[in-house]
Amino acid sequence: DMKNVKWMWRIACILLCAVCLLGMLSCAGEDGPGGSSGGGGQEDDPNHEHTYDTARWTKDETYHWHASTCSHGDEVIDREKHTWDEGVNWIDPKCEEEGIIRYTCTVCGATKDGGSDPVGHDWGYYEVAVRPGCESEGVEVRTCRRCSDTESRPISPTNHAFGDWNTTETHHWHACQCGAHQESVEHTFEEGLCTVCGAREGEIEAEELAYTVSSDGTYYVVSGVGTLSEDLQQYLVIPESYRGLPVLEIAADAFKSNGHILTVGIPDTLRTVGAGAFFGCTNLYSITVGQGVESIGVAAFSGCPNLTSLTVSPLNTRYSSTGNCLVEIASATLLTGCSTSQIPAGIKVIAEKAFFNCRNLTSVTLPTSLETLSDWAFFGCTGLQSVFLPANVTTVGAYAFSGCSSVTRMELPGGLVSIGERAFSDCTSLAQITIPGVVGSIGSAAFHGCTALTSIHIPDSVASIGNSPLTGCTSLVSITVGENNPNYYSESNCLIYQQGRLSTSAIVLLAGCKTSQIPKNVTIIEAGAFYGHTGLTSVVIPSGVQRIDAAAFAGCTGLTSVDLGTGVQTIGHYTFKDCVALTVVIIPESVTYMGIEVFSGCAAMETIHCARKIIPTTWEATWSKGCNATILHGSTGE
Repeated sequence: DMKNVKWMWRIACILLCAVCLLGMLSCAGEDGPGGSSGGGGQEDDPNHEHTYDTARWTKDETYHWHASTCSHGDEVIDREKHTWDEGVNWIDPKCEEEGIIRYTCTVCGATKDGGSDPVGHDWGYYEVAVRPGCESEGVEVRTCRRCSDTESRPISPTNHAFGDWNTTETHHWHACQCGAHQESVEHTFEEGLCTVCGAREGEIEAEELAYTVSSDGTYYVVSGVGTLSEDLQQYLVIPESYRGLPVLEIAADAFKSNGHILTVGIPDTLRTVGAGAFFGCTNLYSITVGQGVESIGVAAFSGCPNLTSLTVSPLNTRYSSTGNCLVEIASATLLTGCSTSQIPAGIKVIAEKAFFNCRNLTSVTLPTSLETLSDWAFFGCTGLQSVFLPANVTTVGAYAFSGCSSVTRMELPGGLVSIGERAFSDCTSLAQITIPGVVGSIGSAAFHGCTALTSIHIPDSVASIGNSPLTGCTSLVSITVGENNPNYYSESNCLIYQQGRLSTSAIVLLAGCKTSQIPKNVTIIEAGAFYGHTGLTSVVIPSGVQRIDAAAFAGCTGLTSVDLGTGVQTIGHYTFKDCVALTVVIIPESVTYMGIEVFSGCAAMETIHCARKIIPTTWEATWSKGCNATILHGSTGE
């Protein structure tokens, strides 16, 4: 029995080996070279023909080919190297950065990228940015025509050029146009003629500044140009002394709006420069402030559009000229800037009228430290194109950007709480502005004359809006207000004020636009509500409106039709002034007051129908002045 068992085990082992061998042969037939699973031994099939995907190329970095679609995955046809075209500029090279050229295989469409050399700067001519002084270097700058990068180089000092003799009755000296002068020396007269300067004794007409003596009689104050000739005014030198007493102060407005002054030199001995002392000196281009100046008044050097150089003595401990700006060091306040200013880091306040009428200023970078933009800060900067206010700014003062007619973009910070009166008025290129959600107040006429502005949204946070906020916004088509605002809402593209949203409060239409329809529940139309909206063509006054305030529709030159309704009682001064397309109007019997020149300048007006047969004595006598229309009393136009 044991012998039989052994034989049975041997037979079983032989059968197992045979099965394994057959399995291996089967796998070799299915998955061997050139085959794939399920091939059924096609490699040995003499009738098998390979198939290929000729509609789609397979490719790598170097080659392309048509791959097989049968079980023989390694089979390919048409394997060739790529044939690259001449390439196209995928990304143009810049002045200092490589471009990218993209090459495409003309056979399979494969792509590869290559670099192209930087093109280099295309520099324009050097232009003077800071004029050189007699002892200080200037700067000239050239700009790349492609990328607007700039490159600067110094201009050597010009050195002093002492001109002809300057004389008084007792002294003579040579002065340089920068303000420096040689020591004043007494005349040496012989037989009535000074042997040094040639002045004749008793015939010298003194050319000198105007002075007043201080209240304590210890020093002089410069109060104006006095008898200085226009030539001497050009390069103005403030003297250290006069008639034996020191000159310590320049009075407020002393040289205001002087068009002759080109440069001003303030000596180290002067202590005070009054407010507006050189305000509006339109040709002034260079100011030098000495080390002893301790007080500079508001807008002392503002409104000087050609100013390019501000220099403060490095020994002055109260003021500096960092970044070509006049800076009060202790308060981190920028008092005066110019077209070449670079506002230094750390500045917290831009002072009142700091860049007033700085027409040549095209760009400004405000530091992150800035907190306050004072009134009139950038008024009339017509070359300024974009402004980004830093996060810490909480207040934009009255008229701060008024008249910045080239500004197209204004980024307001999220923490802004107050927008002053006329802050952005007459920014005629400003197409959009977002009022942050924490602004609490918007001043009167804040956006007056923003003729490119198309829409505005008043957030929930706004609790106070001044009069005429959107007058003259001729492109405006959308006015919206946050749903949860406690005092304001919008309806039919009108900005409506209703204090506390109380049913007992008057409903006042503050502002409209050319797409507005006056809501039926409005009781008052505020002064200037539609002023200057030239696209407004027709107006229907609902019967609930009791009062239309001054100039509400003045300057609506496209207005052809007005229905005053049946309930209006008061029509203010100049309400329809200069509505040049208006031809007919009917004044209802409900009107008890008409203001001054209500229809003045309505050149096309032919007929005014007045429902009242007798004009009330409460109407202004000049209510129809400036309009040549025929007035029909007791007529309702029917």
